[in-house]
Amino acid sequence: MYKRQVVNGASMTYNSTDYKFYYTTPGLDSEGTWTASVIVTDADGATDTGSTTFQVVTISVNSLTVDPYNSTRPADFHLKTNVTCDDPTLTNVTYKVYNPSGSLFASGDMVYNSTDNLWHATVSVTTSDPVGFYDVTINATDPNASDEQTFYDAFRVDNIAPTVHWVNVYPSSVERGSQTTITVNATDPESSPDSLTVDVRLREPDGDEYSVGYASWNGSLYVKTWTPASNAQLGTWNAKAYVTDPDGDQAINNKTFSVINAVPDILSIYASSDTVYVGGSVWIYADVEDYESADDQLNVTITVYKGSTKITEGIMSYQTDLGIWKWAFNPTSTGFFDFEVTAKAVSYTHLTLPTKA
Repeated sequence: MYKRQVVNGASMTYNSTDYKFYYTTPGLDSEGTWTASVIVTDADGATDTGSTTFQVVTISVNSLTVDPYNSTRPADFHLKTNVTCDDPTLTNVTYKVYNPSGSLFASGDMVYNSTDNLWHATVSVTTSDPVGFYDVTINATDPNASDEQTFYDAFRVDNIAPTVHWVNVYPSSVERGSQTTITVNATDPESSPDSLTVDVRLREPDGDEYSVGYASWNGSLYVKTWTPASNAQLGTWNAKAYVTDPDGDQAINNKTFSVINAVPDILSIYASSDTVYVGGSVWIYADVEDYESADDQLNVTITVYKGSTKITEGIMSYQTDLGIWKWAFNPTSTGFFDFEVTAKAVSYTHLTLPTKA
C-alpha cells in the first residue's frame, strides 16, 4: 500500500475513483507563499519526494449578484458582492464593467453595507448603450493582500422591439400603370424616429412575395411609392412593412389593397370635316391609349345620337399608319349629332357634329 504524507507528518487519503491522494485540512494560519513537500513510500520502503508552492491569503472575492439580472433600457443594475476579509473598514472593493464588445463600460468603488455584509454599487445603462451580456470584474484589496475575480455574463441588457402602428396604401385600389403610396407609422422607444429600417414587401394574389425597396423617412412617417406593371396580377395584394431597429429587433405589420385593370384613355375624338351633308360621308376619328394592351387590340365602339335618340352604332377600325381609330358616318337627315366612343366598355367621350341638307 502506498502512503503520501505532508511535511507535518499528516497522512493523505487515497481516492480509488481518481487514483489520487488528498489532504484538505492543513490548518495554514498565515498569509504568504507556502511549500508543500510530499514523501511517497512503497511497501518495500523505497521513497520519492515532490513539492509544490501556493499562496495563502486572508481576502477573497466569493460571489456577485446583480439585480435585476436582465432589463430593457434605460435601467439601473445593482451589484452586490461577497468578500472574505479580516477587516471591512480596511478593505477597498472596486468594480469594472465591460460591455458586450469587451470595452470598459463603467468602473468605481463599491460601498460596504454592514447589515448584509456585502459591498454595493449601481451601474446605469441608457437607451444608447449596447444590448447583450456584460462582464463584471471585482477587486478586493486590504493592506496585506488582494483578490480579483471576473464574473462573465453578470447581467444582460435587452432591446425593446420597434412598434409598427399602422400601414396605409393610397389609393387602396390602384390601376396598372398608376402610382400608389405606401405609408408606414413605426416607432422605437430607444432610437431616434428616423433610425429604423423599413423594408416594404408586396405579396401577390398568388402568394409570391418580394421586396420593392426601403421606405424613406419624410419627417414623420416612412413612405414608399410603387407602380404596378402592365402585367401585374389583378386582385388583392398585401403590403407588408418589415421594420428593424438599430439593434436588430424586428416588427411587422401589413395592409391589403387591390390592383385593378387600367381604364383605356380616350385622348381625343374628332371628325374629318366640321360639316357634312345629307347623303355624304365623314370620318369620325378617336385617339385611344391603353396601358396594358397594344392600341390595335382594343375593342372600340361608336354610338350616334340625335338629341336623346340613338341613331346608329358601329365598331371602329384601327388605322395603323395614323395610330388612331376611325368610323365612317353617313347622315340621312340634317341636325346636330352626338358621337359616343367607348373603349372596352369602360371609357367614353362625346363629339357633336352638325349636318346640312
